[in-house]
Amino acid sequence: MMSQRWLVSLVFAGLVLCLVLPVQGYHIPNVSEGLLSEQGCYVGAYLGGNQGANNEKCVNFFMKAQALPYETQYLDQPADYGEKKGKGTSGIDTGIISFRKDLDAIKPGSGAKQLLFSRYYDMTFYPDNNYGKIKYVESEAPYVWAEKVIQQGGVPVIVLDPYGLVQNGVIDLSVKNMKGQTGTDILGDLGRNLKEITTKYPDKDGKPATVIIWFAHEFNTAPSVNPEANDLVDSRNKQAFRRAFRQAYTILHQNGGDGIQVAWAGNIAQTKDDRKYYWPGYDDAMNQLPTDSVDWVGMTWYPWTGGPTTLDRFQGFYDFYARDRQHPFIFLETSADGWGDTAVEDSLKASQAAYLYNATTLSGYPNIKGIIWFNVVKGEQKNPSDMTLVAKNFLLPDGRWDNHDQSEKTPGDVYSAKDRSKAMLPAYPSAMMDPYFLPKVHLTSVKPDVLSADFSTDVSSGESPLPVHFSDLSGGQPMIWLYSFGDGATSDKPNPTHTYSRPGNYTVKLTVWGMDGSGLLRTSTEKPECISVSGSTGQETGPEFTAAPVSGTAPLTVRFTGTSTGTPLVYWYSFGDGNFGRGPIVTHTYYKPGTYTVTLTVWTAKDQKPVSSATVQENLVVVT
Repeated sequence: MMSQRWLVSLVFAGLVLCLVLPVQGYHIPNVSEGLLSEQGCYVGAYLGGNQGANNEKCVNFFMKAQALPYETQYLDQPADYGEKKGKGTSGIDTGIISFRKDLDAIKPGSGAKQLLFSRYYDMTFYPDNNYGKIKYVESEAPYVWAEKVIQQGGVPVIVLDPYGLVQNGVIDLSVKNMKGQTGTDILGDLGRNLKEITTKYPDKDGKPATVIIWFAHEFNTAPSVNPEANDLVDSRNKQAFRRAFRQAYTILHQNGGDGIQVAWAGNIAQTKDDRKYYWPGYDDAMNQLPTDSVDWVGMTWYPWTGGPTTLDRFQGFYDFYARDRQHPFIFLETSADGWGDTAVEDSLKASQAAYLYNATTLSGYPNIKGIIWFNVVKGEQKNPSDMTLVAKNFLLPDGRWDNHDQSEKTPGDVYSAKDRSKAMLPAYPSAMMDPYFLPKVHLTSVKPDVLSADFSTDVSSGESPLPVHFSDLSGGQPMIWLYSFGDGATSDKPNPTHTYSRPGNYTVKLTVWGMDGSGLLRTSTEKPECISVSGSTGQETGPEFTAAPVSGTAPLTVRFTGTSTGTPLVYWYSFGDGNFGRGPIVTHTYYKPGTYTVTLTVWTAKDQKPVSSATVQENLVVVT
C-alpha cells in the first residue's frame, strides 16, 4: 500500500545486550505516563508484504505460487518467499534478523534504534491473512506474528484492515468474515490473545509489552469510507467509519488491557479540515464527544517531486489532532516516491531521511513519537496520469533491488547500492546518533559513582555577545552528551563553545548517557543562573518580511523572506489559506484562486521570557 520517527539512540553495545538477555518486552509509555514529557522519538520499518489483489499494477517481485500480485517482503530467507516456515512463532519469518544484521554492520557508536515493525492483516480472513503470501493460508494469526516480533526485540504494529466487512456500502463490524466471525468477534479475540502475549513479556518494571494497532489504515482512500473521493464533505460512509473506529477502540481496550495502543491515521494531510469528517471524536452531527477514542494519531508521508517535502505542510493537522489534544503522533509509513526514476528516488529518499530523522526538524514537533520507514519494492503505475508499470524502490536510502534481468515476477536480491557484494545497509544519516531517538531500554536512575554529569566554564559573566567554553567533567565514561544552554540552544559535543547574544542570567543543564550491565543509563546536572550576560538589550525585534511573486495563476508558489530587525528566535507565518510555516525563509503554494492576507509573528527572548510581535499584510497574495 502506498501510504507511512525519539530521546537517545541505542548504541551498538545495547543492541548486542538485547540479544543475550532473556526476552523482555518493550513498554512504550502512554500519555498519562509522561510520553509527551520526554523529548525524543521511536523509529522502525515496515517489512511485511502487502495485498495487491485489487490493483493489477502492484506486482510481487518475490512471488512464489500466488497468481495475484503482491509487493516484496524483506525476509530472512528471501529466496523462499512466504513468512510461514513452520507451526507457531518458530515458523514466522519477520525479516527482523536480516534487518538487524544490516544495522549491526553500522560502525559502533553511530546509533541503533528502537525498532517498530509493522504488518498488514485483513479482517476478512482472520485469523489467516492474505497480505503478501500464498492466498489466505501462509500466515499465522496476527497475535502469533506479534509475539515473534516481541521475542526478537521489536515493537509490533498490526495494521488491521476492516474494509471487507461492509453492509449496505458502509463498514459494519456486525458483518461476518469468511470464517463466520463478526468484526466484533475478531476484535475481541485479537485483544484477548494480545493481552496474554503482552503480559507474558513484561518490561523491566513489570508493565506489559506494547502492541500498536493501526485500525483502518489510510481510511480516506478506502472506497467504503470515502466513495465520494472528497475529504471535505460528510456522508453516511464517514459516519459509519467514525462509529466503527470507536467500537473497535473500545473492544480492543476492554479485551487487550494496558498493552494495546490504537492508532488513527490516513494518508497525507495538511489541515484539520482534511480529516475532520473521519475523526472518531465527532458524533454523527459533528459534535465533539467526551473522548476521542484514539491513542495515537498519525499519517503516511511521502515526498515526491512537486509534492510535500517539509513538515510545514501538515502544521494545521498536527496542531489540531496531536498538539492541542496531547496525542502522540506517529508517521506509520514514510519514504519517497521517484515515480520509478532511480536518480530521483535516491535524491528524495536521502534528503527525506536526513530531514525527517533529525533533532532540529523534530524539535518543532515534540508530539511526534514514532516513524516507520516503508521498506519495500513494489510495481506500480508510473504516475497518476501514466499507467506504465515501473518498479518503485522504497527501500531505506542505501537499498537496491535486482531481479537479474528476469521476469518481474521472479525472486530478486536486495543489496547495498554502495557495495553490491554486501547485503543492504540501511543508510540512516549521521543525525540518527543524535540524542533525540529513544533507547532500546528505559532510562534509569544511576548512582553517582556509576555515571555522573558535571561541567565547568572558562567564564561565568561578561558583556554580550559572550562566548563561553564548556568543559566536560562527568564521571562513569559517558557516551553521549546534551547541553541545554538556557537560551534555547543545545549541543551534543562534550566540550562545546556557545555564544550568548543577549543579556540575561542563564541556567545550564548537562545530561549524559552511558552503559552498564543493565542497559542504557542517564543522569543530569543543572546549574541555575551560572552564566550572567550584561550589556545593551539591542534593537527591539520588528516583524517584517517580503514576498515574491505576490500574484499569478494557481498553483502559485510564493517565497517569503523574513527581514525582521533585532534577533528573532522563531518566525511563524500564517498564509491566509489555513496553512502555516516556520523559519525566516519559507515557500508556500496556493492551490485555490483568491486573495490572501499573510501574517508574520516573531518571538524573541527578553529577560529569558518569550516576547512576540506580529505584522499583517492584508490582501498580499492574489491567485487567479
